[in-house]
Amino acid sequence: MRVHATGEVLHFAGGGEAERRARKLAADAAEPMEVRIHDRGGRLVGRWVAQGAAA
Repeated sequence: MRVHATGEVLHFAGGGEAERRARKLAADAAEPMEVRIHDRGGRLVGRWVAQGAAA
């Protein structure tokens, strides 16, 4: 997972952990955002969009 605002790339041992973190990031968003998860092969395997309601 890459945080585009900072360029930070996050790696997780498994897909479940990555999905939980993506959902939390989207839920905690203070502004509209999109969270994408790619597998090791670079394929998009998850995507969450948040409207930024958690201000």
